Amino acid sequence: MADNDNSTKQKFGTPKSKDAYRQAWDAAMADRKAERPIASEMMKSPELVRALEHMLDCTGDPVFSDALAAVVAYGFGQLGLKRGGNRAETEVFGDIMQGYLVQIRFNVERRGWTVPVATQEVVSTFKVSGQSFETTTHELARKYRAWVHAGYPEPAIENAGDLGYTWIVFPAGDKPLDLGPVVVPLEGLPVKATNFWRRLLRDGDIKVRRVP
Repeated sequence: MADNDNSTKQKFGTPKSKDAYRQAWDAAMADRKAERPIASEMMKSPELVRALEHMLDCTGDPVFSDALAAVVAYGFGQLGLKRGGNRAETEVFGDIMQGYLVQIRFNVERRGWTVPVATQEVVSTFKVSGQSFETTTHELARKYRAWVHAGYPEPAIENAGDLGYTWIVFPAGDKPLDLGPVVVPLEGLPVKATNFWRRLLRDGDIKVRRVP
């Protein structure tokens, strides 16, 4: 029956229209652009280091010493804020694209949606950056199909992190966990077992399964 509340599709909800997804994405990108500092307003790495050194000298507070150590450890001092940020994002989260691909697979296999609709939902919901909604959706769908063709490979993680192994992390709740740079799908996401993920586990935001 059309009104069968036990149907899988109705249980997980039905997709919105492409226009609705596009409008939500456009609004999110406009907000993000308004909030993003322009290059002339962003502090340069040497200035950041000098500022932290000054704060440490003035207060003696070890929190500033820790911040200086983090600037060096993550490569901000050597690479600058933008390149250092890109590397730090990879160091902490691994391949952020993987979470999007897993969520598309969930939409396709568990919800029964088509790849285009599943991709539109992911791009809109998680505010995936790109030149336009159409180009971003097209490119992510292309990557998803390539991922499917390759047999759903997990991302290569060269450095397993400070604990020396990897986790499959899951949201603690019943919906994907949007962390900004990365999304943790219901189906799980392979990550390095670093302090970042250990803190989320401690705070009860995620569940984990160790990779043998």
